[in-house]
Amino acid sequence: TLGLTAFMFGLSSLNSHFLAPFSALAGAVFLVFFVLYELKQDNPILNMRIFRDNSRFAFANLAAMINYSAIFASTFILSLYLQLICGLTAQAAGLILLAQPVCMALFSPLAGRISDRKDPGILSAFGMGLGGISLGIFIFLTPRFSAAAIVGVLMLLGIGVAFFSSPNSNAIMGSVTRAFYGVASSSLGTARLVGQAFSMAIVTLLTGFFVGNIPLAAAPPHQLMHIFRTAFIIFTVLSLFGVWSAIVSTRPGDRPAAELQE
Repeated sequence: TLGLTAFMFGLSSLNSHFLAPFSALAGAVFLVFFVLYELKQDNPILNMRIFRDNSRFAFANLAAMINYSAIFASTFILSLYLQLICGLTAQAAGLILLAQPVCMALFSPLAGRISDRKDPGILSAFGMGLGGISLGIFIFLTPRFSAAAIVGVLMLLGIGVAFFSSPNSNAIMGSVTRAFYGVASSSLGTARLVGQAFSMAIVTLLTGFFVGNIPLAAAPPHQLMHIFRTAFIIFTVLSLFGVWSAIVSTRPGDRPAAELQE
């Protein structure tokens, strides 16, 4: 926790605090030390051997972290865009943004059922691919983008997240034996939270770089658009890595989880 907090603080504050680089470096060192320490323990807090010896499990978790890194802050960015660039009220912006979670809720059960019959890693890659296409479209966001176009892209993004999340959870839980269900569940939760924190850290870093300490409501529109476009470029690239990670998680040849010591 200390290492992760220090790393995220340093990353998000690189442009605004002189201690930020040292904090990020110290956090990274703490995290590496934690992993090495846990690998040597007979009764570790977090069994890191399962990541080392089970590539399906490791890459499925990596895909989860990348997915939330790419997706989570997009809602925040679009909320700012709709209110500060398009001049919509918070209520109107919220109604537009509902398109994504509604599609997620509608398609998640279907994605879960399909993942019970098909390789969940492939479905996860498909969902991440849809998400990447959606984020890539938002790179070309302009003040003249219609509300209908934004809703359509958000619906595609919601479908992508639905076809990623349920199969990805299935892939992670299905890659271990019952004895490791607790570790698998906690690792998925951690990957999700780390991804969300990293996503917001990216936006915070870009905001400091492009507008400094100016309140966002007072920032020139062209500077805000630089933040939004750069963020979506980064998120799109992350999605490509997520697709790769999800595909790699499908490869066979892992050491059976039953052989790992708890």
